[in-house]
Amino acid sequence: MTAVDSNPSLKRGMAQFCSETREQAHGHSLAHAIETKAQSLSDETICKVSCDDGLPMDSRMLLALLSCCYARQTYRSADVADAVRNDVVFRQRCLGGSPNARTIRRFRRKNRAALHTCLLAGLRFLAEQKLHGGLISRICEKSLEDEARRRIIMAMFIDSMESDRDQTTDVPTEMTYLFAKGGGRVH
Repeated sequence: MTAVDSNPSLKRGMAQFCSETREQAHGHSLAHAIETKAQSLSDETICKVSCDDGLPMDSRMLLALLSCCYARQTYRSADVADAVRNDVVFRQRCLGGSPNARTIRRFRRKNRAALHTCLLAGLRFLAEQKLHGGLISRICEKSLEDEARRRIIMAMFIDSMESDRDQTTDVPTEMTYLFAKGGGRVH
């Protein structure tokens, strides 16, 4: 079961995934907090990446999308790509592009610092909600920084595990002697 299957909001599409309708009307949502931070970054901070089909993308929109996904603990690039593939609103906002998992990984690699900044804004928003709800008594900035770094590393790790699985083949014949009857190779 993928994260998309277990997360019904991802099935609805990315435009709805990152929004909370009641809060969005007042400008207070996770997506709004992240998108505001993404829009505030300088152009030099964000490396542009095109889709594999050559279509340019709005890098700020992809930055906000990934930050929102990581804030909601959706890390697998293939899940993000599958969810946005048929999302008309996202494609319009991304200038018609629909990133695949490879494009998302490349974008993350080139924009790790900007992604950390936007994800931190999203995690801060979520922590402030918990603070106002009485679930926590204070917000520790160091913990938010560490959590943002951990989530980006988690996404990279999950994607690397998938890449390894896709590239794994049968054990080479010359290595099978290591596993045969627990003994070494005899010449």
